[in-house]
Amino acid sequence: MRCERDRVTGSGLARSVWRDAAGVWGPAAFVLATLLGARRQSGYSHRRHHISGLAADHTRSAVVMIPGFMTLGAATLAMPSDHRGQRALLRVAGVGTILAGGFRCSDMSCPDPTKDREATATDSAHAIASIVTFVAWTLLPVVDASHRQSPTSRAITVGNGVATAVGFITAGLTHRSDDPNKGIAQRVFLGSVFAWYVINAIRRLSRPSGIRAR
Repeated sequence: MRCERDRVTGSGLARSVWRDAAGVWGPAAFVLATLLGARRQSGYSHRRHHISGLAADHTRSAVVMIPGFMTLGAATLAMPSDHRGQRALLRVAGVGTILAGGFRCSDMSCPDPTKDREATATDSAHAIASIVTFVAWTLLPVVDASHRQSPTSRAITVGNGVATAVGFITAGLTHRSDDPNKGIAQRVFLGSVFAWYVINAIRRLSRPSGIRAR
């Protein structure tokens, strides 16, 4: 009986650690997919193109990038949370990421449905899913900071929130203007988002094993 309880306890602890570390393995898988996908896709530029272009129709990189989207979405949904607001935003971002990977752009250039005539219904669905996800990501550190009791922890989260908000605005402006550096702007934004993921994972993993969030 004791051995059985130990196995059950160990299994539960392993699942908890896996969830706590989701802020690391999710972004890591996504970044790896972008790097491998870019090597497979001729003509792709990290500077000029959005990451979604790697999952677009008729690309050799999609076989790598689509699983990258799905893994990041699953990791986001798996991440534990401390309060209702954070939990809701993580669910929105997780589902949005999965939908963005499922509704693939029609072309590597990711046509903008608000101004490009060649944009398809799938491009529109992808754009909506991406915007909703980006907004949720931008709000995450803001909501998180409001629940931080430690001044140091709050300051770090606020700083990350400011960087994420600036990155979100910059990514939007470069996209609308079709700036040749729009790919870099998007990656800077995602860097801030993933920084929050990693910081959150480190906080989780450094807690005593008996303290778990939902």
